[in-house]
This record gives sequence, C-alpha cells and structure tokens, in this order.
Amino acid sequence: MDAALNSFDVVCHLRHSAVHARGIIGSNSRAELGLGAGTGLVRLRLDFTLLQSVAGVCETLVRSYNRWIFSEIIGRWVDKALLNGTWKDDGALFWPLFDACRSGIDDNYPVWAFDAYSDVKEVLKF
Repeated sequence: MDAALNSFDVVCHLRHSAVHARGIIGSNSRAELGLGAGTGLVRLRLDFTLLQSVAGVCETLVRSYNRWIFSEIIGRWVDKALLNGTWKDDGALFWPLFDACRSGIDDNYPVWAFDAYSDVKEVLKF
C-alpha cells in the first residue's frame, strides 16, 4: 500500500503541474519528484506513454486498497468472533465483502467466494 501511495503522490504532482501551472513543473514539485530544484523551467510533456503510466499507477492504487481493506475487515471480523471458521455459518457475511472487493479482471485471486474464504481461513487459522 505504501508503494502504491508513493507512486500516486507522483501522479498528484504531475496533475497539479498540468492543471494549475500550465504544464510547468514548479520547484517544489521538482524537489518532491527528485528532479532537483534548478532554476530553469521544466515543462511537463503529456504523451500516450505517460498517460498509460498514470493509469497504471491509479489502477495499482485501487487494487492495493481493495486488498488492504478486505484484509482489514476480515481481520476485524475474526477478532470480534463474527466469523467462526465454517462456510455454512460465515458465507452469508463473507460473500458480499468478497464480491465488493474482488476484481473481475484479475487472474491472481480466487473467482469464487468459497475459494477465497478457504485461503483466508488457512492464513488466519480461525
């Protein structure tokens, strides 16, 4: 999550330069971006490659946040004994959270709530 937020911070500095500074990367933004605080003008060059990179950063942030919030909620539910370790009892609570946080295009996470529940159960040992 930290890496995703740091990358998004870069996007925010670029957006600020594009929108509020007419494409000029100011000295504060240059310093924050690690470009040095020189005196010459540094102009932001928007092209398709940069837009793809920005979209990738935003997508990574959303995916990271979804995974983080899913894990946080499950951890809290386990701590409060809202989940007891059986799908029959826990499925009605688990399924909507899984459905809200899962991605329909990511192949790296279970498609079915029961499979995700089994993974969570194994990791958290409840």
